[in-house]
Amino acid sequence: MNSNSGKATQRTYIGAYAVILDPRDRLLLCRLSTGCIEAGFWTLPGGGIHWGEPPEQAVLRELLEETGLEGSEVELIQQVFTHVYPETEERPGDPVHHLGLLYRVRKPEGGG
Repeated sequence: MNSNSGKATQRTYIGAYAVILDPRDRLLLCRLSTGCIEAGFWTLPGGGIHWGEPPEQAVLRELLEETGLEGSEVELIQQVFTHVYPETEERPGDPVHHLGLLYRVRKPEGGG
């Protein structure tokens, strides 16, 4: 809560997420860790874009951080998805408007 007004602080979170399929068309997913919104759920590898960072670089950085995989050939496949996470009893934090960009990312041949 914002202590000055007594109202929750609203914020927007912008992330970039990798869509990676293997040769058998299986989708790479990561499990959200404790402390994350929707902890325990499965999601695409990716996350927040740093201030001034191009989204195409952010998706590759996040992929490496979360999976250890280096991606290549980044292609935007969906411009924006959006979801508002309200403050609830299960999620007592401030409301968050989540905006995400989806990128098709290819792994270099022979890379893991």
